[in-house]
Amino acid sequence: MSCQAATRVVTSTPARVATTIVAALAACASLAAAPDEPGEPFLVGFTTSMFAGVNTIDARAAMSVWAKELAASSGLHLHASTTILGGADEARQAIDERRVHLLLLSTEQYYRMQRPAFGEVLYGLRRNRQKEEYLLLTKKGAYPTLQHLGGKDITTIDGIDHDMSVAWLETLLMEQRLPPARVHFGTVTRAAKPARGVLPVYFGQADACVVTRSAFELMVELNPQVATALAPLATSPPLIHAILVLDRRYAPEIRARLLDALQNLHTTARGQQVLSFFGVDRITTGRFDDLAPSLDLVRSLDRQQKLQKPTPQGPVTPVRGGAR
Repeated sequence: MSCQAATRVVTSTPARVATTIVAALAACASLAAAPDEPGEPFLVGFTTSMFAGVNTIDARAAMSVWAKELAASSGLHLHASTTILGGADEARQAIDERRVHLLLLSTEQYYRMQRPAFGEVLYGLRRNRQKEEYLLLTKKGAYPTLQHLGGKDITTIDGIDHDMSVAWLETLLMEQRLPPARVHFGTVTRAAKPARGVLPVYFGQADACVVTRSAFELMVELNPQVATALAPLATSPPLIHAILVLDRRYAPEIRARLLDALQNLHTTARGQQVLSFFGVDRITTGRFDDLAPSLDLVRSLDRQQKLQKPTPQGPVTPVRGGAR
């Protein structure tokens, strides 16, 4: 497969069809691969929650291509390698042991990692938006309030948006003095793609789903009838779902050029393919204050959950009451 053919495959296929994207990225990368010579080490880390429906081998392959493309586009002689981290605890350990220079993780994980001095924060843009709203979607008029969804089925979307969408949902339940999601709802399932969360609600096979406004708008553009049948029961404030963090200590003589390469990744065909893997259009720097409302939400939820008195937990049996 040529790089040009690979580009056609990716642009005609949903961004989260991981195996196709990995194949296309690999085809393009093989044309630009540099000799394996010693260079400035560039260690890139990603947490597993950044991937939806992708096995570890495919994810690692795609991320290796991502790191190599970034090195190539920066015009720097870097020896790039990638590591996949289980979550906030592993990310913290990797930072403390100097095993990562660039880290992609959810905002919720960033809060729990507790390493604010580690590096400069960069943001992904979707449809020119730095922040994302989450929608709790149901059939129009089916459930007047969140309380009426008690015992019903809800779907969240896996991958890069999952952690912050769930943090918002749990906050919403707590603000309305309702139990946590795993208790309030009959079942809570995770879908690999937005369509797998939205369409079952549309067809009456599920009761509700949490999805980003961007994903819902894209579905409505493709299927306008979805907007006539579904409506948000609740909408989150604008939140930042995930971030890139570049180590402040990393190679001062080339760090500025690397930052520039990150922000211009969208200007090349291969860079666009890499970004599409994460469902973002481009990367930009911003003020740390931009992140504050999202961190405040996670912090507040964490504080309230710690204040709640622990109760003995037995097995949770799904409750399926009432008509759909």
